[in-house]
Amino acid sequence: MGDYRQFKSLSTKGVPVPDTDNHKNPFGIQFFMSFDQQKRDNLKRLDKSIKKSIDERIRGIVEFLNSLPAYFTTSSCSVRVMLLERKKSWKKDSRFVYREHEKADLGGLKKNITDLPRGDIIFKMESAILHVCCRTVEDAQKLLQAVRDVGLKRTGIINIGRRVAVEILGTEFLEAPVVIGGKAVASDEYLNILIKEANKRLEQNHKRLIALEEALKRAQALAQMAPPDLPDPEELEEMEESERERLEALLDAV
Repeated sequence: MGDYRQFKSLSTKGVPVPDTDNHKNPFGIQFFMSFDQQKRDNLKRLDKSIKKSIDERIRGIVEFLNSLPAYFTTSSCSVRVMLLERKKSWKKDSRFVYREHEKADLGGLKKNITDLPRGDIIFKMESAILHVCCRTVEDAQKLLQAVRDVGLKRTGIINIGRRVAVEILGTEFLEAPVVIGGKAVASDEYLNILIKEANKRLEQNHKRLIALEEALKRAQALAQMAPPDLPDPEELEEMEESERERLEALLDAV
């Protein structure tokens, strides 16, 4: 999962707010940065993901969004097929046994489950995920529409602290246990079925990412080519009346 950066809650307005938890600040005041400052700081930060880099399949989308003044990305992953060892707690005690951002294969899978743990191992395929901070709610709505137009329906506007963000989620997903309580419960034949289905959904996910990048660039191009704002209706009526009076004056002078 590339391009993941941790960040603090920041306001889009440079105004002070109470900070009662900050014991080092006796006045209880904390100043928040503007959207532009947040974006600069976020893009300067080191990648804190396990992979330490942006997935190539999603790099074009990430770089395009970051090039626009109204958006910046905070985390992204193009897709992944994995084996996840699960112990007592799903989040705290889980670890990756196998992880692949391209098509999986049986040899790679089996090589990582030779020494069976006492817990469970889950086979999972997760589709793309992308978090994008937006300057305004209107900017978020524009992004949301472009994303949903290519079939990424599990997408919505969320709040991250004081920031507006869009969470983009792919729809392809697969999960099945292959080891339970230290005992293998999946034959090679069944593993091959899982891998084949996961790779099929992975390919569908990749096609959606290509379509999304094209849709975003097309939407931006259309926005740049939008016609200028028309005059206010009342202004337009006044202009027409003035022109009518001018023409009538010319006719009277003939």
